[in-house]
Amino acid sequence: MASNKLRLAVIEGRWWEDYNTSVRGLFDVLSDILIRSPHGYHYEMFNNKDGFRDVVTRIGEKWGFHYLYVAAHGFRDGILGSDGELIQRFVIRNTLRRVCQKEGSKIVGVFFGSCDFMTHENAEFLFDSDEGGIPSIKWIVGYSTPVHWLDSFVVDLFFWNKYFRRRRGTDLERIEYVAKTFESFMPGAAEKLGFNIYVRRQGAFGGIRALL
Repeated sequence: MASNKLRLAVIEGRWWEDYNTSVRGLFDVLSDILIRSPHGYHYEMFNNKDGFRDVVTRIGEKWGFHYLYVAAHGFRDGILGSDGELIQRFVIRNTLRRVCQKEGSKIVGVFFGSCDFMTHENAEFLFDSDEGGIPSIKWIVGYSTPVHWLDSFVVDLFFWNKYFRRRRGTDLERIEYVAKTFESFMPGAAEKLGFNIYVRRQGAFGGIRALL
C-alpha cells in the first residue's frame, strides 16, 4: 500500500480498450508538489461491482483513508467498471454505507470523476439516511453533465489542490472554502460542466445543499 500522507485513495475504471489513459499522473504531480513525493496517496483499479466493493472496503475499513476519488465512465444510474459492467448507484451507496458504519472507517469525502452521475438527485440518494444513506460522509462532489476528460482533469486538480492546501478548519469548513474559490476563479465549472459540491443541510429538516 502506498503512503497515507494525504489520506487520499484513488480508484479507477479503465477508460478505453485501445490504450490505458489514467488519472494517476494528476495525483502523482499533486502529491509531489504538496508533500515532495509522488507516493502520498493510494491507487487501485476496479473491474466490476465486486471489485468496487472489495477495494472500497479495504480503503475504508482496513486503511482508514479520509478521501476517496472514484474515476470512471458515468451515467445517471451508475458508473462503469473496467470490464464495462454498470455499477448501479444503490451498489455504490450500500458499499459506502457498510464501510462507513464500521469502527475505524474515516471516509468523510467522496469525489466522483465521472460524467453525468453526480446529479442533485443522486447526491440526495447517497446522503439520505432515511433511505439507508451514508451519515458519516460530510461532502460529495462530481459532475452532472458529459465532460471532456481533459476539462475535468483541470477541474479535479484545482479542487484537490485547494482542499489540501487549506489545512485549518473542519472538513465542512474546508469544503466551503473550496466552493468559494470555485466561485471566484472557476465559475464556469458549475455552469458549463455541471460540477457541484454537496453537503448535508443543517437543521431539523435535513436534506442536502449544493454549494455552487
